[in-house]
Amino acid sequence: MFDLLFRGALVIDGTGSPGQVRDVGVTGEVIAEVGSLGQEPAKRKIDASGLVLCPGFIDAHSHADASVLRLDYDDSKVRQGVSTEVIGNCGDSLAPINPRTRDDFARHCEAFFGGLSIDWNWRSMGDYCQVAEQHGSSTNIVPLVGHGTVRAAVMEFSDRPPTAAEMQEMKALVAEAMADGAFGLSSGLIYAPGCYADTNELVELAKVAAGYGGIYATHMRDEAAGLLDAAAEAIQIGREAHIPVQISHCKVAGKPNWRKSAEFMALVEDARRVGVDVTGDQYPYLAGSTDLGSLLPHWAHEGGIERMLDRLRDVAVRARIKDELQSPDAASRSLLAQVGFHDILLASCPGHPGWEGQRLDDVATVLEVDPYDALMDVLLETGANAMMVLFLMLEDDLLAILRKPWIMAGSDSAPHPGKPHPRTYGTFPRLLGRYVREQGILSLPEAIRKMTSLPASRFGLRDRGLIAGGMAADIVVFDSERVADTATYEEPHQYPAGIDHVVINGVPAVLDGRPTGALPGMVLRRCRRL
Repeated sequence: MFDLLFRGALVIDGTGSPGQVRDVGVTGEVIAEVGSLGQEPAKRKIDASGLVLCPGFIDAHSHADASVLRLDYDDSKVRQGVSTEVIGNCGDSLAPINPRTRDDFARHCEAFFGGLSIDWNWRSMGDYCQVAEQHGSSTNIVPLVGHGTVRAAVMEFSDRPPTAAEMQEMKALVAEAMADGAFGLSSGLIYAPGCYADTNELVELAKVAAGYGGIYATHMRDEAAGLLDAAAEAIQIGREAHIPVQISHCKVAGKPNWRKSAEFMALVEDARRVGVDVTGDQYPYLAGSTDLGSLLPHWAHEGGIERMLDRLRDVAVRARIKDELQSPDAASRSLLAQVGFHDILLASCPGHPGWEGQRLDDVATVLEVDPYDALMDVLLETGANAMMVLFLMLEDDLLAILRKPWIMAGSDSAPHPGKPHPRTYGTFPRLLGRYVREQGILSLPEAIRKMTSLPASRFGLRDRGLIAGGMAADIVVFDSERVADTATYEEPHQYPAGIDHVVINGVPAVLDGRPTGALPGMVLRRCRRL
């Protein structure tokens, strides 16, 4: 007897093949059988005729590291059909932790993870995974170990190369995290302390992850004027460390750089042709989002958040920051210069909800200061715990990247207060609604492949990403004529339409469009020493 039986669905299995009308039976945590099963007994039968059934969506780039510990239930991803999230991205994992530097690291993470009302009662990646398992999770979790986290544990927020001893200590921490089950090493090369590392440091640490069969996932050093050089560096790291490379949230940022997607994609595909294993992920929006402090020069972050705030209180240092951001060569170095203050939307401003949803230049007008001072004042008033949305991309570039068969879906999100980026609630339904049904950029089977078997293969999730007997029972059932995102920049906390049922590890997480509140997620681990 099946525990669940979906009857009469159009089963799109995740391989990219066309769908076929089938029944799908689930027993325990696995898919037991796919075929003509309508007469078989089951504890619960669900009529899925007229609906699409496919594997649970895998969010290849998530920042749910803290929310899996902070929230009793997170339906922002589950109601999109997400069953698995890859965390620890952009160089920021929540482990390993050095007790001596923990408080400074926690302050560094606060804005990034949407507040940190959590107990830091772990040290290693293994400890963190155990705490997450004890708490329970809405989705499955695939952890990466962050280069920035490792560097902060050993070198704090120092802007210098590591000593030989520090390099060995960082390698040991990466090795420990990989042995504890991490799936690879991530970097965030626009953020402190990751931005202070040179290419050789990254190569040496990536070699350690490669020894365990891991990948190297990178928020590159530049996604704007220096995009091509940054992509070349990522490829170099993959080649020299003999490690697969995942380029995070592939984009072309800033109007002066628009239409560089062809050169960007050609650079990656040239590397793929000569044997460098490079893939990427993407969210289907023209705006990005990150912490407001990332607009400051890298040197302003040296020493950590409190040192940065002290600098912003110093009149002379503020003048230096303003001069640097306005300098003639700023356009080639500063994302702010390429985006502009009006294209920066304040998303989360603890203590100042009236600023949330406002453009930065409008806030400057209200404060009666110039926009550079408004940027620094908002950081001071929020204790650097502010997030922003940046409107910085061109649809033609987005589509050029989306069409590549090696690009998978990643939301680049976690729950945040205020007015977070709508990708938190809409990434996967938006792909299915806007770019499949409405624009026909992708076929439905290809879009599903990008959200299921492609990331499963990339991260080594051998029992997920396909609808087949013996696979983990991560399943989404949706209406292909209704599925759509409803979250907007003005009203981001809106759930999508058309997602009828979601099953994670055999447990219904959404039934008839309503969340069940179940916590069926697991912490998945990879430990394979080569």
